[in-house]
Amino acid sequence: MSKFKRYVWAEIGIEFKACLYFFAFLFYVCMFWLIKGEYSVSILHMAEMILSTYIMGYVQVFVLDNFDESEKITPKTIGCILLCTMIYTVLHYVLNWTDHSVVSNGGFFLYVLVCYVSVFWVYRLKRKMDTEVLNQDLENFKKTLD
Repeated sequence: MSKFKRYVWAEIGIEFKACLYFFAFLFYVCMFWLIKGEYSVSILHMAEMILSTYIMGYVQVFVLDNFDESEKITPKTIGCILLCTMIYTVLHYVLNWTDHSVVSNGGFFLYVLVCYVSVFWVYRLKRKMDTEVLNQDLENFKKTLD
C-alpha cells in the first residue's frame, strides 16, 4: 500500500474513533445533566470533547500502535487503555464537563474503561466476521475455477 493510502486509511480510522468516542462521552455528559434536571449541554464542552477525541485518536494510531484494534489484550494494551482512560478522566475533571464530584469523575473513568473494552471487542468481532466472509469468498472463487 502506498504512503498516501496508508495515511488515508489511518485518517478514516481516526475520524471513526473520534466520532465514536465523542458520541459516548456526550451521552455520558447528557445523561449526567439530565439526571440532575438540566436539559442542555454547553457547546464549548462539546467542542472540547470532539477536539480531545481527535487528538487522542492521533495519539492512539500513531503513538500507541492503534491498541484498541489489536488482536488480543496484552499488558501493553491494558496499559494503553488505562493511560487513555486516565487522560480522558483528567480532561473531564479539568474542563468540568459534569462537575468536580468524585461520583461523576469516578463514574466517567469506569464508563470510559468500559467503552475502550467494548470497542476492543467490537473490532475483534468485526475482524472475525471479515475473515469468515473472505474465507467464504475464497471458497466460492475456488469453486468457479473448477
